[in-house]
Amino acid sequence: MRQVEIFPQTFEIINHDSLFSIKVTYDRRLAWQSDLKAFRNALGAALTDTPFPKLVEFEIITDSGDPSNELFQPPDMTVDGEDALSVGVRRLLQLETLEKLHLGSRWILTSAAFDAPLNCPRLKDVHVDLCVTTVDGKWLYTGDFDNLPVNEEYYGSEEDTEPEFDSGDSDPSDFYPVVHTREAEGDIPELAFRVTPDNPVFVPLISTIAKAVPGMPELRRMRVMLGGSVRGTIAPLDIRYLAPGEVETDESIEKLQQGKPGAAALVSDGIPRL
Repeated sequence: MRQVEIFPQTFEIINHDSLFSIKVTYDRRLAWQSDLKAFRNALGAALTDTPFPKLVEFEIITDSGDPSNELFQPPDMTVDGEDALSVGVRRLLQLETLEKLHLGSRWILTSAAFDAPLNCPRLKDVHVDLCVTTVDGKWLYTGDFDNLPVNEEYYGSEEDTEPEFDSGDSDPSDFYPVVHTREAEGDIPELAFRVTPDNPVFVPLISTIAKAVPGMPELRRMRVMLGGSVRGTIAPLDIRYLAPGEVETDESIEKLQQGKPGAAALVSDGIPRL
């Protein structure tokens, strides 16, 4: 296995046709307004264009995610109405040799990544962490934000105090308070009210993922999470599939199945349902 820390200038590491297992970690927070779109386009191109003739396992962890301010308007990151990263993921899913795919730490994908017909001949294990925002600037969830309190502790903190400048080439005018940057990126104020699926946006994506399963004849386990841990639970939505004979390691899900292999377990707001 080859593990790398990926930056825009190191996409050539992915472009290696002799690797059979890749684990990639990109641990720098991706800024909405600056580098996220460029990163997505570059990664999408790498996943689409690299041959990968021997790839069996692919895991990539990014540090993206949803804005903490749920009134924030996410930018439209499509190019001519298409999303390069979703196209790249779709191509990755259908590699003839791929058996395991793990997309971690919240990805923004469209239904184009999973649209039928899919042909994933050897894929056995799929794990995808999805954001609750969309690539074209929408939210998968809605809610009532009337009279929502603002957490004032994010304003006027010590970290936003202008620093002292003690060198001849430093100018206080160069300083841009951190608080303004965090506001522009949707990090503050922290407003959480989106708890109800917005059906016109939510249903097409989730139903497309479900309909993709028949195109994975060797699938043994699949897990799709929406929203990570942003609301203090394992995810606002946690969907799991186990093929007959597979055992779930999570006790809550194992008890839920009650000896019924092949059941799809749905955990929504911490309440598991079949």
